[in-house]
Amino acid sequence: MDQGNMAEAENRIVKSIHSDTSVRVEFINETQRPVDLFWIDFQGKLVRYKLGLKPSKNYHINTYETHPWIARDTRTGSSLLIKKDFIYYPKANDEDDEFQQIFISLPVFRLIDRCVDFLRSHGIRHQADNLSIPTLLVQDLKKNPFLPCQEYQP
Repeated sequence: MDQGNMAEAENRIVKSIHSDTSVRVEFINETQRPVDLFWIDFQGKLVRYKLGLKPSKNYHINTYETHPWIARDTRTGSSLLIKKDFIYYPKANDEDDEFQQIFISLPVFRLIDRCVDFLRSHGIRHQADNLSIPTLLVQDLKKNPFLPCQEYQP
């Protein structure tokens, strides 16, 4: 791969860029699932900031404009929406002292994703080969949905 293509590929990596403009965020879990919140650091690696944010609960954080965040279901590892997108980029507002309310919600799952999610939530992932279910479902069920990450150390 030549240098131009490498630079082009690197631009597609989701990562934090700088820490110039601070943003105060209140993540609110609108799902009926516990949620893990991850910040994507300057190398594009995940740092888990919150483990198991309970349904209807919130989490306050001071972050920055170019710092992307993602949310995953704690039990199944399924991707969740933050402010109606899978990757949330904070934006500064005029009220610097106010926390912006940012809602975590469920996406519309494809039927196969919903089936995998249901089976994972019931701890059946490791029994996939013993089930009488379609091969595609077995393959998806065997995939590890949990993301490698570091834990946030304040």
